[in-house]
Amino acid sequence: MKELFVRAKYTDAEMEINKGELFNQDDFDTVIEEDTDCFDQDTGNLLFKFRKNILSKENTDNSYQSLLKLGKSVNNQRKAASGPGKKVSFGGICGYFDTPIKRFGSSRYTGVCRKTRFNRDQASKFEKVVPLLQEINKCYKELLPEEHGRQLKRAEMTRYRIADTCFSTITVNHNFRTALHKDKGDFSEGFGNLVIIEDGNYTGGFTGFPRYGVCVDCRTGDYLAMQVHEWHCNTEIIGEDYNRLALVCYLREKIIDCIGHHVYAVKGEGGLKEKLIGLKERKIPEDYIYIFYKDYTTKKLFGISNYYNNVIAVKGGNRLRNFSKKYLKDFDEIEWVGEW
Repeated sequence: MKELFVRAKYTDAEMEINKGELFNQDDFDTVIEEDTDCFDQDTGNLLFKFRKNILSKENTDNSYQSLLKLGKSVNNQRKAASGPGKKVSFGGICGYFDTPIKRFGSSRYTGVCRKTRFNRDQASKFEKVVPLLQEINKCYKELLPEEHGRQLKRAEMTRYRIADTCFSTITVNHNFRTALHKDKGDFSEGFGNLVIIEDGNYTGGFTGFPRYGVCVDCRTGDYLAMQVHEWHCNTEIIGEDYNRLALVCYLREKIIDCIGHHVYAVKGEGGLKEKLIGLKERKIPEDYIYIFYKDYTTKKLFGISNYYNNVIAVKGGNRLRNFSKKYLKDFDEIEWVGEW
C-alpha cells in the first residue's frame, strides 16, 4: 500500500463554477490502479482509501444478478450529476429512504422513512445482496475505524439500517457517467463506500477528484472509501455490450429523525377532517398513521397533499384491503383500528 499526497489545484469556489460539467481522463494527472491512501497535502485530510481485489466473487456475482434490473431503471433523481442537458439517469436505490412529509395540524415537516420499492417488492433479491454489503461494511471498519464507528453509532439509533451494517441506503447506477458534484443527504461525518460490479469490456469510468487531478480505476472486487463531500465525477466510459454497476453505500443524514413505522389503518367513508381530529383526541401514537378513504368530496375540500402521511386515497371499496396489504409491505407492524 502506498501513501499519496496531492495538492489542490483549484479553490472550492472555482470548482463550484464547473458544477454539473463533465471531465475527461486528460483532466487528471494521476490514475490510481493499486492500493493507495490519498491525502490533501496541505490539510492532511483523507481524500480516499483504495484496495484492489478484496471483495469475494461469490458476493459480487450474486449482487450483480440481483441489482442489474434496478440499475437499469430510468429516473430523474440525479439530474445534478447527469451532465449538461441530461434530465434522466439510469439507476435506483435500495434499503431505506426518508421523505419530508407535512403532518396533519402542523406546518412543520417530519421525516417519514420506509423501505424502498425494491426492498418491498424484491425482498428475496435484496437478501442476496446483504452479504456483499456486510463485506463492504467490514472493509470500512478496518480501513476507517473512527469514521465507521461514528456512522455505526448513528445507524444504531434508528430502525432503518441494513442488517448489522452502518448503511441505510444503497444507490445503484448502471453505465452512468457522473458530472462534477458533491453528494448531499448522506451522513456528514461518514465516508462514501463505492464498489463496481461489471460484465463485458470497457475502458474509463474512473472516479475522479478534479480539484486534485487524481482519479481511481475501481473495478469488480475493488473497494473505495471516498470523501463524497469533495468535488468528484467519472470520466467517459468507452465500450460495447457491457454492464457497469456502481454501488454507493451510505447512511442517510436525516434518517435519525424518522417518526417510526407502526401503521394504524382506518377505513373511512367520509368526514376526513373529523376523523383526523378524532385520531388526535384518542391520542393514537403519531409514529405513522394511514387512513384509507374513498370520500372524494372530502379530498377535494381539504386537499390530499396536506394529509399525505395520514391518507391514502383508494378508488373502490372492494380493492381497499388488497391494495393496503401490498402497500404496507413497507412497514413491519400493522394494526387495523377499524371503521369509525
